Amino acid sequence: MVEAVTVPERAAPPGDAPTPNHRLLDALLVGVTLASAVAFFFITSHGTWTPLYERPELDSRFFLAQAHAILRGHLSVKPSQLPFECFVHNGKCYGYFGVTPSLLRIPFLPLLDSFKQSMTPLFISSALTLATASILATLRHLLIRVDLGGARIALVAIGAIGLGPASVLMLVARPAAYEEAIAWAVGFMCLAIYYFLRWWEEQRICRYLGILVSLVLSANARPTAIAFAVIIGLGIAYRLGSNRGRDVATIRKLVLLSGTVMALPLLTCVGVFLVKFGQPLPSFLLDEQVGGRFAAPWWIHIRKLDHNQLQSLRFVPTALYAYFRPDTVVLDKAFPWVDFRFRTAFVGFQYHPAPITYVALTKGSLYVESVSSLTATMPLAFLGAVYSLGIAARSVVRGRQPVLLRIRSSVHSLSWHAIVIMAAGGSFFVTLTNSSISDRYLADAYPLMALLAVSALAQSAERFLQMRVWTRALVGTLVVVGVSWQLLVNIGLEYRTWW
Repeated sequence: MVEAVTVPERAAPPGDAPTPNHRLLDALLVGVTLASAVAFFFITSHGTWTPLYERPELDSRFFLAQAHAILRGHLSVKPSQLPFECFVHNGKCYGYFGVTPSLLRIPFLPLLDSFKQSMTPLFISSALTLATASILATLRHLLIRVDLGGARIALVAIGAIGLGPASVLMLVARPAAYEEAIAWAVGFMCLAIYYFLRWWEEQRICRYLGILVSLVLSANARPTAIAFAVIIGLGIAYRLGSNRGRDVATIRKLVLLSGTVMALPLLTCVGVFLVKFGQPLPSFLLDEQVGGRFAAPWWIHIRKLDHNQLQSLRFVPTALYAYFRPDTVVLDKAFPWVDFRFRTAFVGFQYHPAPITYVALTKGSLYVESVSSLTATMPLAFLGAVYSLGIAARSVVRGRQPVLLRIRSSVHSLSWHAIVIMAAGGSFFVTLTNSSISDRYLADAYPLMALLAVSALAQSAERFLQMRVWTRALVGTLVVVGVSWQLLVNIGLEYRTWW
């Protein structure tokens, strides 16, 4: 969303062959990815550096149990394999979590069975690294035609750290079923973004299959990805329709390709829920701790206030305010020097929810856990969004066509950017309709926040040397300070949450 800028001095080499500076950028981005993987694994393994670390009370073995159930031709597990979280249907215990994390374990069952462990830290770290690598690959591809120098490479390399361990991905780096479901959904969603960009430039079947497989796996990790898949499918239809005529063959191809991307993630996800629960989406009332024999008193109170409607659009304003207000983190004298302003406490059997502000809702009508916000955990993305919007607005005032960047075929760059932003925003919007508010749900917004940050980084790198000296100094300082703050906040809050 920024006006086209003339690249000074040197153009990209023929065939987009990497220059020495681009090779240095590639090495730095690979380094950031590897460093992210190490950081994720250290936190997820609780500093033990072993994939065998687990916390049974966090349902860390559920996906392994579900993998065994799949091989036996069913999806139910023993209640002991999903303590406190059983969704009971026809007297059997099911997890409302998707099947993707279990399917990914099936090839490794001989190894997992020999250790009698689910190796959850390794799988979650892999999912978070997949998300980071996919977003950094997208950033790298956007910079393929940008003339890079030392200052630009340094700017991008430092900013890239904010997309890995300094991002909200760190908030789901613990060995729990909840966190792993989010991690795989986000990881495959980010991979779909990269494949969509590559397919947008050149419609090869391998890239299309990359989009399709990624979205099916994402939706079957977390249903919020269905909204993402529908919008990407509409984007595929738009891209095919804008390039070709309206002959019958083109229309058939358009309908087939876009329809499959929209339908297959939805049908597979709904199909699994029908097998498990006999309904297209699992009701929270199937949960023993929400509506069953062991319903907690606070859930009974919340259900009464919400008239048992635990998924609703009326929750959106409160969730938006909770997840975007900037005053959710406070500094502390004790390590790790940051803490939640809105913290939930359990004293005995009493639940004391975090004192968030309710917007057009009865106080206490949501299940609230300790929560920070996106403005506090990823401020660079917001500053980047403001910068991009300002440049786009200036382009409109000057009568120019605002575009994001030259992505080989620059005619469609704005359309590509708009589609993925809407898809990522649509997916996160589904999360906002939930009757629960939790810090881990900020990771659902990672694709949206990462896209904003990638846009700002790519745009800043392209324009950096054209800025005045004091502007370059300001931009560089903001990036360094922002990444440092994000590292402190995201790692610190994760430490506060469960260490």
